[in-house]
Amino acid sequence: MASMGIDIGFFQETKLMRNIYTCCFGEYSMVATEAVSAAQGGVALFWKETDSFEVEEVVKRGPNVISFELVTGRNCFYIVGAYIPPSDFDAIDEVEKAWQQCPKGCLPMLIGDLNVDLELPADDERGVAIAEQIDAMDLVCMTQHFHQRRRRRVRGRSTWRMRRQGKWVSSKPDYFLGRATTREKFKRVSIRLP
Repeated sequence: MASMGIDIGFFQETKLMRNIYTCCFGEYSMVATEAVSAAQGGVALFWKETDSFEVEEVVKRGPNVISFELVTGRNCFYIVGAYIPPSDFDAIDEVEKAWQQCPKGCLPMLIGDLNVDLELPADDERGVAIAEQIDAMDLVCMTQHFHQRRRRRVRGRSTWRMRRQGKWVSSKPDYFLGRATTREKFKRVSIRLP
């Protein structure tokens, strides 16, 4: 993360069990949830101590959800980080419970791997339920509005690809969601791949 210039972020599907993980590494601190199994689940929040922001009130909310307050100067963001496994119906309820705990005056955001394409949710009960919940939270995908290299916008870009039976299958399960008015608070945001 340091070599990529990343000061704060989430690891998804960490698969960490029995709270065995490194809490501090270099300049970074980390808090992780305990996954349901060693094969799937879990999220971890990592951050670097800096003068630009402060991480406060970190709360583990089940095996796949973490919430915290990010204080940056005059702004306070309430961020929910989530991993919703493809076979899980309960994680969206954990996200909703965390969302309801947003302190007054904080700008709420949801970041994570939802395992659903919100623009084209599958016709299954799970995909529709997640898309409806995101809509009820009044969230928009903020990644579409950030210019990347060569001044291109990230429209329709997949964040997951896999070769299956000789064909490439892609989707956009990873999201950086916030209220439409929150988008203007962010400048010079870029998507980086390790």
